[in-house]
Amino acid sequence: MSETLAATAPPPSTLAARLADADLPEGLAEELLAQGAVIVPELVSILEADLALGDAKGDDYAPVHAAKLLGTLGDDRAIDPLLRTLVASDPLDDLHTYTTEALTAFGARVVEPALASLSAASTEDARDACLRVLAGAGVRDDRILAALVAGMPGYANMVVKLVEDYGDPAAVPLLSKALDGLEPDPGLDSWDTDPVVAVADVIVKLGGTLTPAQAEKVASVHRAREAARDKLRAIVRSEVRAVQGLEPSRRSSPEAKQKKRQRKLKKKAQRRNRR
Repeated sequence: MSETLAATAPPPSTLAARLADADLPEGLAEELLAQGAVIVPELVSILEADLALGDAKGDDYAPVHAAKLLGTLGDDRAIDPLLRTLVASDPLDDLHTYTTEALTAFGARVVEPALASLSAASTEDARDACLRVLAGAGVRDDRILAALVAGMPGYANMVVKLVEDYGDPAAVPLLSKALDGLEPDPGLDSWDTDPVVAVADVIVKLGGTLTPAQAEKVASVHRAREAARDKLRAIVRSEVRAVQGLEPSRRSSPEAKQKKRQRKLKKKAQRRNRR
């Protein structure tokens, strides 16, 4: 570190301690951002320290705040450590979310490093993380589109959402081809989105048109789902009535109808007798 950096930026341990709480102290973010490029190495060192901990990470918020600040500063020196942090972090953690946002803020400058990280990704989580960054970077690149659509088999719902975020109408022919190869998933819950419907929706949103065969495929999913939902609703109604002592099978059976007619005839006879 240069003498200028050493004289201006706080020691890593001091800065990490100041960033450790879930909420940044008032004015701290503005203070650090005002230092500009000088503070970048110290923020990066917080990410590096977190990466070195591996599975021994605690509940320290310093890496989260460091990632957010680095995204705001937009210094290219932060791209590599942010990508490594992204790939190593749990997709459900705040660090993962804010690192993704920080990286997408770099726009075109993150494309080449993110493509390289995607190529080197060894897990599905790492691959998905890189795709999210590429989709959100706001850059049109055939390699990004190809990478997104390549993930369609087996991950259609997730990938098609990224393609929608990517927003390039050039994706329509690729999505259409993917839709032709998809079949409705009978194992899904009746309230889940079938990949067939998800892909078709994005084709239309991006300005494409479904072929008659594709439209019928989508319609068949909707019909099957509605039939399943009707069946589920009927079961629920039956159970509610059973709890209330109004089991439909008893009320609608031939014996029940016969008894109902007999009661009506008896009441009519009683009224006649009273006259």
